[in-house]
Amino acid sequence: MVPEKTQYFIPSSPNLDQSIFKGSILILPVVSLANVPQLAIDLMIHSTQLGPIQKVGILDPQDHIPVIGAIDHLSDLPQSQHIRNQVTTPIQVYQSPDKLYTFIQQRSPVIKIDRRLISDRFLFL
Repeated sequence: MVPEKTQYFIPSSPNLDQSIFKGSILILPVVSLANVPQLAIDLMIHSTQLGPIQKVGILDPQDHIPVIGAIDHLSDLPQSQHIRNQVTTPIQVYQSPDKLYTFIQQRSPVIKIDRRLISDRFLFL
């Protein structure tokens, strides 16, 4: 049984209109050796050419190997005061200001037993 999509995406704000994803280009890295795809996403998230990328939520981390760390935003971003007390989780969702790009930053792999479930959950986002 696949959980409803509202259970999988957890918005940063309860007022977030999930229609912001309609027409947005999804950029999703694959967890791999040396974390090159994740580093590429970090570069895009921190790129000044795209504008201040906003964290719009997380995906339910229960399907991923647990990881937690310090937040990795640049200090000159407008939301820097707000993020000082936050942490990085296994799978976060960011979006460009123009809503053209949506980035999923996956920091840990999917637990092997749940790989089929995670792909089913993505289909219902």
